[in-house]
Amino acid sequence: MSKRRETIGKILSWVSIPTLILFVIASAFIVQITLRPYYFWHVSMLGIEQSSGYSFSEIALAFNDVMDFIWFGAPFKTGNMPFSESGKAHFEDCVPLFHLDLYVFLITGAMLLIYLVLVKTKVLPKPRLFGFHPFFFAAIVLLLFLSVILIIGMVDFYTLFELFHKVLFPGKTNWIFDYRTDPVINILPESFFLCCGIFAGIVAGSEIIAMLVSSLLFHTSEKEERKIKLTLGIEKVL
Repeated sequence: MSKRRETIGKILSWVSIPTLILFVIASAFIVQITLRPYYFWHVSMLGIEQSSGYSFSEIALAFNDVMDFIWFGAPFKTGNMPFSESGKAHFEDCVPLFHLDLYVFLITGAMLLIYLVLVKTKVLPKPRLFGFHPFFFAAIVLLLFLSVILIIGMVDFYTLFELFHKVLFPGKTNWIFDYRTDPVINILPESFFLCCGIFAGIVAGSEIIAMLVSSLLFHTSEKEERKIKLTLGIEKVL
């Protein structure tokens, strides 16, 4: 039974790595796509009223209409602003991506919570891979990924922005808006998406640091535990 428990624990340790990676990526964007006050705070901070020529009430109406469409399937509207079929089609493409992020966040979060509870209650052994916690390996993969994204973004944010859309909307060009036919783009400036990216980087970076610190503490405690067991074993022999 003990050997079976160890085998299950090892398998789940490996499974926890991609689960952690998916959770961190999903959690990095969950605030931006679900909490409307995040956007409304940026309206003032980025001076979107002045740059777009729309009042705050007009901006809020258009944004709420789009979010209601994405999250609740309401009829597509952009407040009092006109829109094209191409613009509407892009927001239709966004619907499954927004929902996917939320589902991944909730499912992976629940999986990790259940796993941690089972480990804490000793139903499963401590997660351990080559003497390290799975946090360590997930953090390294994420750190490399985030570093590449950061380098591209620092060189040219628009290149990163374009790459992001080409990956998420392959073969589509309807994400390129014409402000004359889809003036809603005026209330969603590039600077807002830059802020979203920075916030995502801060969230992911904080989680990566937390995982690295906790995994190194785990590794240190494991080494100390082995030393104590070795010392006690020697004392028993003597």
